[in-house]
Amino acid sequence: MTQKMRRPSYFLLSIAINEYAEGMRNLAGCLNDADDFKSCLDEILGRTLPSAVRSLTNSGATRSAIITTFYEHLIHNPNILPGDTIIIYYAGHGSQAPAPAEWHVPGGMVETLCPADQGVMCPQGGGCVPGIPDVTLNALLSILAREKGNNITFVCDSCHSGGVDRDPGNGLNFIRRGSTVELRDKTDSEILRQANNEALKFRLRGNFSSHVLLAACAAEENAIEDRSGTPRGVFTRALTHELRGLRDRIAFTTYFSLIASLKLYGQRPQCEGGPANCFLFSGRDKFGPCVFPLTRDDDGDFTVRVGHAHGVIEGTEMTVYWEASALRRLGVLVVQSAETFSSKLCRGSGEDFDVPKEAWAGIHRWPDATALTIYTDFPLDIQTNGLESAYPLTVTPNESDAHSLRLVRSGPAQIEMESRDVLLAPHSKHTLSLGDTRLCLILSKIAHFHYHLRRHHKSGTNLLAEGKLAVLHLYRLKDGNNGMCLVSTRDLFKNNVAHVEGTDTDSMAGYGIEIQNKSSFHLYAYLFAFNPFDYSIETLFMPPVGLNVPPPLKSHQSIKIGYNGGGPPLSLTRRDPSDTAPLLLKLIVCTENVGMHHMEQSPALDLSPEPATSADSRYTTLDSVNSRVFLQRQSGIMWETSLAAIKVSPATKSGFMKTLRTGIHF
Repeated sequence: MTQKMRRPSYFLLSIAINEYAEGMRNLAGCLNDADDFKSCLDEILGRTLPSAVRSLTNSGATRSAIITTFYEHLIHNPNILPGDTIIIYYAGHGSQAPAPAEWHVPGGMVETLCPADQGVMCPQGGGCVPGIPDVTLNALLSILAREKGNNITFVCDSCHSGGVDRDPGNGLNFIRRGSTVELRDKTDSEILRQANNEALKFRLRGNFSSHVLLAACAAEENAIEDRSGTPRGVFTRALTHELRGLRDRIAFTTYFSLIASLKLYGQRPQCEGGPANCFLFSGRDKFGPCVFPLTRDDDGDFTVRVGHAHGVIEGTEMTVYWEASALRRLGVLVVQSAETFSSKLCRGSGEDFDVPKEAWAGIHRWPDATALTIYTDFPLDIQTNGLESAYPLTVTPNESDAHSLRLVRSGPAQIEMESRDVLLAPHSKHTLSLGDTRLCLILSKIAHFHYHLRRHHKSGTNLLAEGKLAVLHLYRLKDGNNGMCLVSTRDLFKNNVAHVEGTDTDSMAGYGIEIQNKSSFHLYAYLFAFNPFDYSIETLFMPPVGLNVPPPLKSHQSIKIGYNGGGPPLSLTRRDPSDTAPLLLKLIVCTENVGMHHMEQSPALDLSPEPATSADSRYTTLDSVNSRVFLQRQSGIMWETSLAAIKVSPATKSGFMKTLRTGIHF
């Protein structure tokens, strides 16, 4: 009998550089870090095959070698199957460089990794060897994800790695920060063109959709190398120590819980990409609970860092966990009072358990005020059927009392389900089997969709006429000469609704979204795409996860999605031709980094076929937006929501467009 060949437990591209060409200080701990990181992976994931590992060190880690090996060992490797665990590790100098003018990068600067030959004169002329900019890295990772799936983790121990150098410090500490070399307009243009124009085989998730980045520090910070004993990067040493401690529960540890456990002096590790609550090295289809920090003061009062901005109100039940991995459940506490970004909790009836001074809490059940009201013309007893939902489900036989959902018999063994929301009703009609065991889960997801789409501040202050902190813009894109996509039209939003004619030319075009900060505040932005067809909620942008992460949306600046380094272009082409629903975009901006991963959800129903592989699906799928805003201010603490809609159709009646514009104002 033929023995089945063992497959690699993971694929690794490791780049570690201690010795640099002229103009940069040498480092001492990068090779030690790379060796220990590889050993750590073997311990926690299982020893992989030698052929699955490619290591570039010192003079072997030139710019050309790094890019060539990325293609040969990862992108074009026939042994890597879609969904396999892929890990890229980098330890060395990092830097910042002015971006070429045609790149139109916000702030005009890009982060770079420093290859061993950075600063050396190019043999063929044309100046010195530049660094590898973050724009190029993200393009390579996007191409890799198209070919091999997005189970990709990029670990970067260098300064500026949170945007992507270790810190020259004094004495025992050294900084991994490199020199600057000019980037030319045509730098890596072919790589950028491939990333922006090749057909996508799956839906991306917005910025860093192709991978999860574990960065040693924030973009403005330095990564420190400790030379007090065996030279090591402080970040990699802490990371491998934590991973080894999680060995027996690595399959149940999320990126969020990992990064939250790393508390380093002088630098703030970050996690970008996401969602941060997916399990380590397992792709994007396995998730842990979304948890928030919980503290107990000396008086025994409990405070959790989740509040009105998250949708939490009085009466919300929260499960308490010993640690962020949410493996050890302690009990349930109830929200007694909610503020903007935090809430006070109390014990519920019959709950008596010890809570440590620092713990974690996740939403267990929403209160009655969030109930989904359902009209049915047949008996549906939620309680006696033993159905469980995170949201209260209220069933009524009076159709006029049901503002959320309509369930009626459409045949001997079929149910017809339709939303009663003015924005959703024309596009959310589906047929289910009468005995469908998924009904509770489906209804819970629909309740989640309705609640987070429509929730807003109690004051109901509409700022559309008063000015907003942040606004959304939608643009059609065109190919630039250097591989970057450029804006080719004016803003497509009119009164917060964009209508795109569904012609072949328009549907295959690339689109980009701009989040513009019109205020004097630095903000944290969260952008979600709500699809009424399948009730999915996808993240298009979210700030990095970590301690004291700097706000990414700077005052009077913008974040670009789908162009200018903000990931691949977005597409308005739907995967399912029967999906004609407008896509609703919800933007939340805050003055604090509060975490919104709990809002995201997969489709309530498995309605869509496998994504097409034709050129029609070459971009990230997107389709509908409207914009309306509310603001809450408490002692300098603010948050604001905007809702917008894009409709794609061959010819949309003006009456429906009017309904969209009216429906987005609650």
